[in-house]
Amino acid sequence: MNNDQSSDHLVLGGLLFLVFSLVVALVFVYTRAGDTESGTAPTTTAEITNEAPTVDSVLITYLDTDISSLSQVDLQLGGQKQVFVQGTVSDNNGTELDGANTNGDLKDIEVVLRRSGASAGNSCTTNLNDCYRGSFVSIPANPTACTFTNIDATSSHYSCAFNLEYFTDGTLADGGQFAAENWVAEVKVTDLSDDVGTLSETTEVAGLLGLDIPLEIGYGSFTLGATTTPAETYAAGTNVIHTLQQKGNVIADVVVQGSGTGPSADGVMACSALGSIPVANQKWATSSVAYSDAISLSATGVDTDIAVQYQQDDDFVSNPSVKKLYWHIGIPTTGVRGTCTGQNTISIVAGS
Repeated sequence: MNNDQSSDHLVLGGLLFLVFSLVVALVFVYTRAGDTESGTAPTTTAEITNEAPTVDSVLITYLDTDISSLSQVDLQLGGQKQVFVQGTVSDNNGTELDGANTNGDLKDIEVVLRRSGASAGNSCTTNLNDCYRGSFVSIPANPTACTFTNIDATSSHYSCAFNLEYFTDGTLADGGQFAAENWVAEVKVTDLSDDVGTLSETTEVAGLLGLDIPLEIGYGSFTLGATTTPAETYAAGTNVIHTLQQKGNVIADVVVQGSGTGPSADGVMACSALGSIPVANQKWATSSVAYSDAISLSATGVDTDIAVQYQQDDDFVSNPSVKKLYWHIGIPTTGVRGTCTGQNTISIVAGS
């Protein structure tokens, strides 16, 4: 009996050892499957949803460092006035804007500065009277200087410079053609998911009254009793032609009068050797007419109502808005000799 019991204990002990060994082996194999040195590491993923970009501020300024927007823009006589549309944009997915867009989410920023009533609104076609456009990706035929500077990972500063011409449409009640309207700067930012953010600001463009007027009326040489003859092109003995060219954005008339200092204070042309030519012997007209049909100059101002119109053509060099003023003179039949000189005053006034 004792020998049999010992054998049973040995068999049972062996079985228990075998089961224990199998359990340990399984645990060992299992733990090796998660070993980061010799096994395969798990992959983690998370998808970030897109957030639309925003335009945080829009300023209309003379300098891109100004921090307040203009209530009105004053144009430059016969030239250009530089105006900036500037501000900040944000995108929580990143605002870097470059050719590759590897680190940011912005695709395009479009800036339009337009008269509120411009045709097609913010989709208006570039026009020097009422629509100026800028873009950081698709620069139009009339490009503007646009800059884009990162402030931090999610916000950036933009700035577009627009050179407003002297004939840009006025929107104030000072002779402006569109006194019931204003000017709008709208900024549109688009991200890589084609989500959009927009913001706008308004201002006014002031009226600018200005003309280019020749400074000399040189009649030439005449015999006693002679008068100038009508002509569209100046030649000896014909009327002198003043071409008045629009240099502002307001319809312009001129007021004419004989004036001056000394002997010619009342418009009389004093002659160097003998006598003088009365002020009424000079005449003016708004078309090429005979001396007898022109209007006598006066020592007091007279409005010519010549009405030099708005400059509507962008090609203002080849096709300027102009009107012509024709000057005549009649020489007395006796009592004058030498070179006769005087001074006339031509003043610009708003027309209609």
